[in-house]
Amino acid sequence: MAFYGDVASRGLTFVDEQGQFHCMSIHMSGEDGSILLVEEEISVPQE
Repeated sequence: MAFYGDVASRGLTFVDEQGQFHCMSIHMSGEDGSILLVEEEISVPQE
């Protein structure tokens, strides 16, 4: 996977077993190049 620029362009969202909405973005570490999942603060989509 290529990572271009400073803004995450890949991610995932899910609802956990307790009904909580989560949004994670995929980043690459600047230290060792490992892949990181970073939880983002966003509004819950309206159903």
